[in-house]
Amino acid sequence: FILEQDEIYLSHAATHSAFKQRGVFTELFKTLVQQYSTCKVYYLFTRRKNEPACKVYQKLGFVISETRKRKATYESEEYICFE
Repeated sequence: FILEQDEIYLSHAATHSAFKQRGVFTELFKTLVQQYSTCKVYYLFTRRKNEPACKVYQKLGFVISETRKRKATYESEEYICFE
């Protein structure tokens, strides 16, 4: 993650397949929020096709704030930002 003044940017977070659907990301994110409780804005970025991540972010109360096209070296993908 990146911390800029009172904003946190989180991208490329992943959970090992052996630990998926066990609440690991949710607990780590709650810990992050507790440790940086002075932050006012959290931005979470993921690929649009990453439905499990989108569901977790929405479960945590985040909503889509923007969609971006990003051209990677091997393919063009659509990313979404949750706020």
